[in-house]
Amino acid sequence: MRSAYRVQVSLRISIWSRGDRRHPALTSGIRLGTPAVTSMGMRETEMVQIAAFIDSVCRQPDDQEVHASVRRDAADFCTAFDVPGIPDR
Repeated sequence: MRSAYRVQVSLRISIWSRGDRRHPALTSGIRLGTPAVTSMGMRETEMVQIAAFIDSVCRQPDDQEVHASVRRDAADFCTAFDVPGIPDR
């Protein structure tokens, strides 16, 4: 979990976690905000790409070049989608 925390700080994202002390049947870990991305028009295909972004940084939590690359790629990826309530962002 410490690696996930370092990644979250590096990428400037928020991860809420209960840790791993709960029974496996209970939700814990990283929760992705799918309502936010679906309201932008993203669907399953885009969620696969978002998971790939997360996977890249989780596999290399200390590689700042990977983090910078993912930040750029994610920003470029998001330009194809509108944010409800924010015209012409």
